[in-house]
This record gives sequence, C-alpha cells and structure tokens, in this order.
Amino acid sequence: MSNKLPVFENPPLEEMVIGVQFAPLKGFRISHFGLFWSLIRDRYPLTEDETPLAHVLEIAEKRPAKSTIRFEKLPLPRCWYLDSTGSTLLQLQSDHFLRNWRRSAAMEEYPRYVNLIRDFRGELDGFMRFTEVEDIGAVAINQCELTYVNHVEWAEQGDEVDLANVFSPFRSNLETGSFRDMETIEFAMRVKLPENRGRLHISVNPAFRGRDMKLVHVLTMTARGTPSEAGLQQVFDWFDLAHEKILERFEEITSPTMHASWGKKET
Repeated sequence: MSNKLPVFENPPLEEMVIGVQFAPLKGFRISHFGLFWSLIRDRYPLTEDETPLAHVLEIAEKRPAKSTIRFEKLPLPRCWYLDSTGSTLLQLQSDHFLRNWRRSAAMEEYPRYVNLIRDFRGELDGFMRFTEVEDIGAVAINQCELTYVNHVEWAEQGDEVDLANVFSPFRSNLETGSFRDMETIEFAMRVKLPENRGRLHISVNPAFRGRDMKLVHVLTMTARGTPSEAGLQQVFDWFDLAHEKILERFEEITSPTMHASWGKKET
C-alpha cells in the first residue's frame, strides 16, 4: 500500500461494508443460521431476516457484471446479526459473508479501516472454522467487495448551494453560467482496478438523511473483484488494494474546500 494515502480526521463516512462471496455451500441449511448465532450471540444479540443477495461476478470485459440468484429446493434467506447498538452487523447467506459498520450517531467516530478489516478477518476466520466443524463445505472465495458510503454536506449561501466547492471534476463548469443555481447533482462512473483485479463503482445521488432529514449527497464507492490467487492472504491483499484506490479516488473527486472541513492531514 502507498504511504501517501490521504488521512481525514472527520471523514463524512456513514457506512462501510467488507464482504466476500463464495461458491454456494451445498450443505448449508436454515438450521445453520441458528447454530452460527449460538457462537456469536454474546456479541451480536439481535437478528433480522432479509432477502438474499444476488451472486455477482465482476468481469474484466466491458459487459454487465454477471449476476444470478440460485434457488435450490427452498430459497434460503439472508440473516443479519446485529450488536446491541445496531452499528455493527454480520450478514450471512449460503454464498456471502459480510460485515457492516454504520454510524449510529452524528458524533460517532469512524473506527478506521485498519481496525475494521482486522475485525472482519477475525469474524471470517470464525465462520470458516464453523463450516469445517459442521461439514457444510469449504469457503471458496470468488469475489471480494469493499464499500464506503459517504454523506457529503455542503455550504449554502442564502438559498444558493455552493456545489462548485464540493465535487472537483465539475468545478470549472459549476462556477460559471447557469450552473451556479444548481440545487443537486448526480453522476456515476466506474474505474478499473490495476491488473484486472476488478472495478471501482462510484455514484453520487442527493438524499434526505434519515437521522436528521438533512439534504446530503450520498457518495457511494464500491470496489468488487477477485483476488490474484486462492488463499486468505491474497484476499486481504485485494482489500488493501481496494482501500487504497477508494481513498485516492475520493480525494480526487472531492474539493480542497471539503478536505479542509474534514480535517485532511498532510502525509
């Protein structure tokens, strides 16, 4: 990883998702949700049932990502295991294992990637031991995902929104002409990761934030791809690469004015 990655004391991060996808565990049954919960219930005392995620494979060619939902016998759900605050949750289904951190209060401090990836690895190790003990199949990882969800707030001058000082790629156009009275902005792009290791999907959309109903721009950055080789070390090398590229693109997309408001440090 680069030693020159940007560091922000107060980033606008609202949620971070770290996850892996694997070949469906053929021996996985609905009873295994409860068996696994018995091992983690002291840390994740709450549960919710959700619809299953699609099985997605990011492909190198310029085509849509391959997506399927497999229904074998009865469709199995996706289970959420939540801590007592609701800020941390595990997601489990027969072909996915993910861990989310979510900001539960406006002043809550982001715990940082190095801590979240360490915690995810510990939870993944525990799940892989569980699959061995229960003899439900090996976890053969075929896709990794790292997602950052940012809520970008902006300065307002009276009734005007100063979007020219929020997103750098559009700064020259927003500072002049009729674009000065723009209220919101939306865009999407995708960027290839090095050595065909996957893609980074970036989108910006306006939304009213649930906890305070403030209008913000939701900047979502999702990297998906495949490790260079089989093995857990290669999996976590991929996450480090994805983290690096997300931070680099985040710094490029947002403006120096916003960097100052988020407490950017020189490295």
